[in-house]
Amino acid sequence: MYFSCVYEDYFPPPGSVIRPVTLRLVHLRLPPGFSANSRLPRPSNVHMCHFSEGTTVLVQMSDGTNDLLTIYSSDCFGTQSKMIENVIEIPLCGRTWDLARVPPRNSMNTQALEFRNEYVIITAQGIQKFEKMRCIDFLRQILFNYGPESQQVQSFFKFNKVKNGCAITCDSSRPVLAHDGRVDMPSNFLSLTTKCANESAPGLLKICFSSRHNAFYIYLSRLIGSLLDKCMVYEKDIKDASGMVCKMLESSLTPIELRSLTESINAFLAFFKVDMLMPHLIPDVAQRSAQRRCVTANSSQRLGTTVRFDSPTSSIERPTRQEMLQAFKLERQSLILLSDFLRQCSEVLNLWFLLCAHQFNVVVSSMSPERREFLKKCTLRTLVVDGREI
Repeated sequence: MYFSCVYEDYFPPPGSVIRPVTLRLVHLRLPPGFSANSRLPRPSNVHMCHFSEGTTVLVQMSDGTNDLLTIYSSDCFGTQSKMIENVIEIPLCGRTWDLARVPPRNSMNTQALEFRNEYVIITAQGIQKFEKMRCIDFLRQILFNYGPESQQVQSFFKFNKVKNGCAITCDSSRPVLAHDGRVDMPSNFLSLTTKCANESAPGLLKICFSSRHNAFYIYLSRLIGSLLDKCMVYEKDIKDASGMVCKMLESSLTPIELRSLTESINAFLAFFKVDMLMPHLIPDVAQRSAQRRCVTANSSQRLGTTVRFDSPTSSIERPTRQEMLQAFKLERQSLILLSDFLRQCSEVLNLWFLLCAHQFNVVVSSMSPERREFLKKCTLRTLVVDGREI
């Protein structure tokens, strides 16, 4: 049973001193291994356990001299509405003395930037260290064992939905291109409307961007989404040689975080440049490929034509060549704008890293009071979009 001490429609403000006075039942579930369709035996003789961030680690006795490690995790099923876990059993050498999780080395809470969770187990035979695989690690293992065009990779995309699978696979171009249009798209896809040039009556060409296109935006939001509206500086009180307290501006991001973020953006930008040269973005090749995909149109009312790039073939009306060229042109323009935004983010973060490496507070103290006041309210979004002057 899972309880919460927060009301359903009320959340106390940050820093509130009001103590919780009630418990609310939010979820019921069977113990690990007790589901009706579980193929693994139920855990028994459990003498040690650890739980953190949705991962349960159990140590149970398997025989008189050795233990069995059982891990329950739902990391690979984050896109599912219901609770699903995968189970891994690992035999241990000897009896377990202690179990603990290695403290995380990166504070950015996104899978694209964080390290794997590590666990250390002390047994009678020595110390054993385990790494918990992330969703991207499972995909990497499938690619290594079965290849990018295998049924296992296709099942991975089908289970995680296309755009989520493409976002996870942004470090490998072949699965993105091979499985972009072979599984169903969710209903909440991105769309763009524009005028049709080949119709005399005012029509609408509704473009459902490909999952590959949407995945790039999802991946970028995972990289810098939590930082776009974060203030880049904060005030810090320090004492000078005379004992007077003065305020100085410090960077909110450390040089280590800036370097890690810049490397991730540069790697994404390099992959992005290679992807833009792929043949699926050339109009002639793209149009021939799109003829095998689903394109629907409201032909009775002629209110608009929907050009869809990523659904199985069940078409009602084929698009014209001019409509297809216009659709691919709009998607390519969107990707070019995204590439420019990535390049600007990389330049801004590199310059910010140089400031942090050369005494950021000293450089800022030489600025005018108006510039310092502007910098206090400055976010990463402001620096990238309107930060040329500062």
